[in-house]
Amino acid sequence: MRILFSCIQICLYVFAGNEAASSERATEYEVDGEIVQTVFKRDGSIDMIDQSIFTVFVRDRSWLIRTADHDKYGKTILTRETSLLNDAEICEVWGKPYLGAATNRGSFPNVALIVSNTVPVGENEGCFVSHLWLMFASGQYFANLTTNWLTPVYDVNASVSVNPNLKREAKWVLVNGPGSLPLNVVYINEYNHEIHATYEATGVTNSGTILVPSGFVFEQRVGALFAPGALKPGESIPAYRIRKRTVATVTAVRPVCSRSELLATANGKTIVTDKRLAHAVSPIPVSIYFARTGVQWVSVEAAKKVYIKNSASRKTTKHSLAVFYLMFLVVSAAPLLLLIRKRRCGK
Repeated sequence: MRILFSCIQICLYVFAGNEAASSERATEYEVDGEIVQTVFKRDGSIDMIDQSIFTVFVRDRSWLIRTADHDKYGKTILTRETSLLNDAEICEVWGKPYLGAATNRGSFPNVALIVSNTVPVGENEGCFVSHLWLMFASGQYFANLTTNWLTPVYDVNASVSVNPNLKREAKWVLVNGPGSLPLNVVYINEYNHEIHATYEATGVTNSGTILVPSGFVFEQRVGALFAPGALKPGESIPAYRIRKRTVATVTAVRPVCSRSELLATANGKTIVTDKRLAHAVSPIPVSIYFARTGVQWVSVEAAKKVYIKNSASRKTTKHSLAVFYLMFLVVSAAPLLLLIRKRRCGK
């Protein structure tokens, strides 16, 4: 009897272990697709259109988003990778047109940015990585929320360069309960309590046991001017206007994550702008450093040392230039002084 009981225990243990392993594997997936973003002018005409092919990689709390912006003919213009580092920093690197050593040896080095943040917020109107993160990689973020006041990831005013503490009231519906991705998210304007922005999934597909939006539409609303919003049934005039509209379509999903490390990478010469220290208790201006053999994400302490070294280098350079100009003036004036002296001696 004891032997039978022990066998049952072992079977239950193995089953539970397999279930746990299966649950862990379920948080691993990839999403491919195409995204098109249109920004409108005040008169309703189109200001800019950005379009990109994307892949979102997710493994538990980690994620990486790779985008390849292209023109209307499908030619790649710029490649970008964005990821979360240490649950506290957003790293991003982009290259024209690719993140490869062979293509950036000339006048187009890679450009990288690192900031202190837990969510990716664009630094310009054309950014759409934040949309992809919210709809395809934010499951853990929503699972850990303790408030309905969220960072408006679509708004440049919430970026590290402006106000990283900006929050807006929001309401949302998840695809499949806690820990799953959003089916829709609505941000509220705190001044007039009207809708400020919306994310709406166009459908749902699955990646293994994980449910994933099969696409989405994002709209940032304004009170007047700009472009008309979508007409609702029975409406002859749109009830709202929009500043920005983004449409994403999923082309493939996979229940695995093929990247061994979910960290933005690049080959070749890279210029890194570090903004982690700009909002510290004792703020330090932006630190910039070069990596000749690929992007390097250094620690905060290392970034401080780089800033101090660069500052000392600039001071030394200024001093050297001052000495050089003084010597130049002395050398330039020497012939004239000698000529004046000879004339005086000849008198």
